[in-house]
Amino acid sequence: KADAFVLVVSENGFGKLTPVEQYPSHHRGGQGVYTLDVTPKTGKLVGIGMVEDPSEELMVVSTKGQVIRTDLSEVRQTGRQAQGVIIMRLSEGDTVGQIAGVGTREDVEEEA
Repeated sequence: KADAFVLVVSENGFGKLTPVEQYPSHHRGGQGVYTLDVTPKTGKLVGIGMVEDPSEELMVVSTKGQVIRTDLSEVRQTGRQAQGVIIMRLSEGDTVGQIAGVGTREDVEEEA
């Protein structure tokens, strides 16, 4: 979808939203597309997903069991070659293990 976003999260807790229109379409034999400025500060890419509604919430789980839930509206929209912003502050030696979209707050309240 043209109005969707690509969400990426790195192992050191950095994340960003990039409009999908910034990603060129490739056919077989393409060379790939740059999506995150991977540095020792950001760490490797851990999670990637499509976001159609920026009012959704994101759950991030660390390898040591820390869990946060945050609104995607708080995650900055940037270009493909940016590092992103800190989504999760981690303790020493901890890294992001998993990400998951949890829908909007209204969706969760309706299920309860």
